[in-house]
Amino acid sequence: MLMVFAYDIAENRQRARVAKVLEDRLTRVQDSVFEGWLNAEEAQELGDQLALQLDEGDSMRIYAVAGNALARCIVYDELPLSEPSDCWFV
Repeated sequence: MLMVFAYDIAENRQRARVAKVLEDRLTRVQDSVFEGWLNAEEAQELGDQLALQLDEGDSMRIYAVAGNALARCIVYDELPLSEPSDCWFV
């Protein structure tokens, strides 16, 4: 399923580490928003790994976009919603 990861991390080093991990697995669609195709277990494992980088006041959200909801998504930029074939699977 399409998973959307969004974060707000104050410290530059931590933000860069989180971004690097996400860039290796997902497609960056905004500075702190990534999307890609993962199953629930993969998303949970990735979220747990990244949560270790968060300090008090930081936040990260993971949203699951069900297949029937994809048809209702609207994108207002050049980047299409991630395709399963564009993403790296574990």
